[in-house]
Amino acid sequence: MSTAEPQSAETIIGNEASDDYMLRPELHGEQLPTEAAPLARLLRSDDVRKVVTRYRRADRNARRYQSIYQTLGRAAIALQAMAALLGALFIISHQVPGALRPDINSVELVLLTIGTFAGGLMRRTNAFQKWNEWRASAEIGRIELFNVVTSGTTNIGAGESPLLPLQLEYFRRYQLQIQSTYYSSKGASHQRAFERQRDLIVIFALITLVLLGISLASLFGQSIVLVPNHLSVFFGVAIATLTAAIGNWSLLSQDENNAKRYHATFANLDAIRRDYLEPARQAASRGDKEGVLSFVAAVNDLVSVEHRQWVLLHELAAQPDTGALSVVRIPKLRRAAHY
Repeated sequence: MSTAEPQSAETIIGNEASDDYMLRPELHGEQLPTEAAPLARLLRSDDVRKVVTRYRRADRNARRYQSIYQTLGRAAIALQAMAALLGALFIISHQVPGALRPDINSVELVLLTIGTFAGGLMRRTNAFQKWNEWRASAEIGRIELFNVVTSGTTNIGAGESPLLPLQLEYFRRYQLQIQSTYYSSKGASHQRAFERQRDLIVIFALITLVLLGISLASLFGQSIVLVPNHLSVFFGVAIATLTAAIGNWSLLSQDENNAKRYHATFANLDAIRRDYLEPARQAASRGDKEGVLSFVAAVNDLVSVEHRQWVLLHELAAQPDTGALSVVRIPKLRRAAHY
């Protein structure tokens, strides 16, 4: 009678699923097979539960203030741009039926008032600062969670798998893979948004050049005028307004900066995975906890980069120490050979 070959830690933990971004260690502990009971006990421990509670609170508040900031900011940009366009239309109102002129002016003032109020409310709530502070707190909580999971100890019973390889593979799936996917997909999304904004500005610039050419031709007495003067004025103001609105929208979303930063973070995470994951697995198999924890620290350092400035500026003293946030540590492991 043959005995079934024990599963590897990598097989037990598995690979990334679509809902892995939701940190639910208590559920993960319930779903683990019997041989992974040591890790399941850690995931259901009070220490992990307390960290997850703090993380979820911070993450919920970060999402709330992010929504407030982006909703109010985008509303202010859009409404003020529309008010400016209506103002440009009112300027050429001698070409508009008289009955519509008061309506245009009234709508313009309403839009301008609401847009100004939205922008003022956004600043009044300090939504941007609170968003980043809570997001930094949440990411510190995420790092603490994986520090607790990977550094914890428990007794190993008969028929149970060694703990350290399970801890490493749990970290690999729910931190390294999740963060790599996030930075890769979000970086690409920001890049596409930035490229759309850039293309629109190029189109507006070309239209401006055409209008300029028409204006210069008229100045020198050439009869190539294709657009009435009042429409040229309107288009000129409209293009300037829309270009400014796109620029402000881009600054609000930080598409260009985020595209570059997220791409760099993904590349660095991928390099650590490629060069140090296998050495970390070898360290785990021989019980070298220091080697595994140095791999964990290196990944966590890279993940913390985006929020590091807020962590340092606002001194989140109530949060646990996550190590030297000013540097990215290299794992104390020999790099994997690539052939």
